[in-house]
Amino acid sequence: MREYELMLVLDPEVDEDRLAAVMDRVRRIASSGGGEVIGEESWGKKRLAFKIGRHTEGHYHLATLRLETPATGEMENALNLAEDVMRHMLVRQEELAPATEELAPATEELAPATEELAPATEELAPATE
Repeated sequence: MREYELMLVLDPEVDEDRLAAVMDRVRRIASSGGGEVIGEESWGKKRLAFKIGRHTEGHYHLATLRLETPATGEMENALNLAEDVMRHMLVRQEELAPATEELAPATEELAPATEELAPATEELAPATE
């Protein structure tokens, strides 16, 4: 089972009941595929970088999911059909390898500069053509 992040951009006129309905649908799809919703975070209304249809704002919602790979296709299809969802992105989170070694402190220090820059003694001649 893998972890995924789901970012939803919902219609700005969406109310709490409709948002809850979309998230209930996400939870049902996740649980029917043997997964679960680990966390949710509502970012509220934000201005869009570009217009989507006639909308210049959207309600952003982030969810962290644990899903089997085949359930992601079902999730994508359901979100494509949801009327309140303007855009969505489902991204697999990369697993980080456990740190086996601590980073060793730097043993070499930079030596201070011993030479100073000498002032220019020659003047530059104008370029001739």
